[in-house]
Amino acid sequence: MIRRVKRIKPKKRFTPVKVTDPQQTGDALEHMFLPPLEPKKRLFVWSCVVFGVWVGFLIFLYVTTVYPQRHGRHAVNPEPATTTQAS
Repeated sequence: MIRRVKRIKPKKRFTPVKVTDPQQTGDALEHMFLPPLEPKKRLFVWSCVVFGVWVGFLIFLYVTTVYPQRHGRHAVNPEPATTTQAS
């Protein structure tokens, strides 16, 4: 039996912090923290599709160019060298 997990809205863990004095540098300078990035399902799916098409294209190029030369009818099979012995 598969249980469905209820999605929880992401909470803001960090609140933006204003820089107290922009002229300061070093440890005294406070940085602004942004909330963490949220996963984008649609972007991930499209990235996977594009990657799959790219890999398929590379396989197509291999099958049409390299594979026939190595394993096809026109593969070069050198004749075994004959040795002659001087008597």
